[in-house]
Amino acid sequence: MRIMEKFKTIKLYAVSLVSVCSLLILINLVFYNYFVSVRQDEMCQQRDYYFQKRNAGKDNIGNKSLQYVNALNALKKFKNRLPSSSLFTDSIDKLNRVFNRDSLAISKMLFKVSKADNLGLSKCSTNLTISGNYLELKKVLADMQKEDEIFCIEELSFKKYSDGQNQIDMVLTIATYFK
Repeated sequence: MRIMEKFKTIKLYAVSLVSVCSLLILINLVFYNYFVSVRQDEMCQQRDYYFQKRNAGKDNIGNKSLQYVNALNALKKFKNRLPSSSLFTDSIDKLNRVFNRDSLAISKMLFKVSKADNLGLSKCSTNLTISGNYLELKKVLADMQKEDEIFCIEELSFKKYSDGQNQIDMVLTIATYFK
């Protein structure tokens, strides 16, 4: 009889041990499903999003010749938009009208003409200073952007006076290109 009691006790311990192990395995599975796998899914989504952003706008990464053809076509479109050098004075008149719309103080513009690398283009650039308040200067830049002509702002800096006025000097280096 004593052996039977020991057997029942061992059986009870074994059932308890199996129950505890089963419970631990169940908790482990629940933990994995709700925490680990969700994190892995989020990491995969973030990795996919990163690669989409990194490769956005790239045409067929493996095909370099296609990239060169696309770049050449973009360059041709750019050159076709440029005015002829005979229209230089018209372009400068448009630029003067933009600057003079708000009657701001503008320094004299002296243009320097140079060749633009091997593209067969002429580059005309000038440095100038425009004085006004922040909103007026912001409007001048917005008006330049709205023009049909291509004006490139190569350098831009601001200088605020410490005399308590709202006066700001905007120093610009502007370039435009011609065929």
